[in-house]
Amino acid sequence: MKNTEAGIQINCSGNSRYEFDILVGADGVNSAIRHTIFNQLREEGRLPLEDDLPSVPKGICFEGQTSPLNLEQFPELATNSSLFSCMRGIGKPFSVRHG
Repeated sequence: MKNTEAGIQINCSGNSRYEFDILVGADGVNSAIRHTIFNQLREEGRLPLEDDLPSVPKGICFEGQTSPLNLEQFPELATNSSLFSCMRGIGKPFSVRHG
């Protein structure tokens, strides 16, 4: 990726090249676009110090999934409404979500 007079130029594998007026890297903290921009700013001495710190995850998400549940055993699943609850332990690193 580099800035040109025409805009932004992206060089991809396979020697394909694209030019844009604007480029949005919206694929998270590990975005290749973000890393490229940060490296360029770092080399130019224009990267703010707080943006040069390693990213630290602030939470862990553990998701569970089951096979289809028996509606007689879980009748709330047959209703048109849903239930959501979250329990967070004070001073604990984890919370429990049900819903």
